[in-house]
Amino acid sequence: MDHIPEKPEWSLLDFIVIYATIIIVAALWNMNGEWLTAALIKSGLSADILTLFLFSFSVQFTITLLLIWLVVIRRHRISVVQLGIRQASFKNYIKYGLWGGMLLLLIILLLSYLLQWWQPELEPQIFEEMLHLAAGWPQLLLLFLIGAVLAPFSEELLYRGVLYPLLRNPLGTGWGIAAAGLIFGLAHWDAYRTIPLAVGGAILCYIYEKTDSIFVTTMAHGVWNGAMAVIVYISYNNLM
Repeated sequence: MDHIPEKPEWSLLDFIVIYATIIIVAALWNMNGEWLTAALIKSGLSADILTLFLFSFSVQFTITLLLIWLVVIRRHRISVVQLGIRQASFKNYIKYGLWGGMLLLLIILLLSYLLQWWQPELEPQIFEEMLHLAAGWPQLLLLFLIGAVLAPFSEELLYRGVLYPLLRNPLGTGWGIAAAGLIFGLAHWDAYRTIPLAVGGAILCYIYEKTDSIFVTTMAHGVWNGAMAVIVYISYNNLM
């Protein structure tokens, strides 16, 4: 049975409202970050860049889930199952979550290698910088939790759960996967990494098609992000 809605009750405008609100909140947060720094110092907590990153991520994660709840689930009175929030079989977790995530990682590593050959002076992503600044296992584990669990879940819910069915309906499965993947790549605002991220997004849409579960795509996404985090940390610290 096909669980991905053929005709979603929510609209592309709902996705645009959610995404635009996230961007606006992030911009306002960055423009007025001084008060957070002052509040952290006043409370006796560290106000270093890593702490600020953790607070910023917490705000973005919370806002994303809250907006999806209000704009899509609550407003249209739909079940969370329609967004792919459903359990899958153990076989699907292994086949598509674990092995699919590993295959995804290999493909992205290959594309990233080709990208570095073409553009060797790429600026590191903010998450890579945070891994470099992490001091001790508690901070590393917290960053790993963000990169391999929390961020993948919020992104899967937004791009696979909300966006993909909206494109799948008018474009069909193949073009819907391609379009959703491209938007996923462009949404990261990284011109040079758009193609690898778009390919990754398309593969995650394919996994969603096969499993009907955001939890499985989150696992695959988490395997990709988590393994990349380990690779980046090892390369930064010359552990190989």
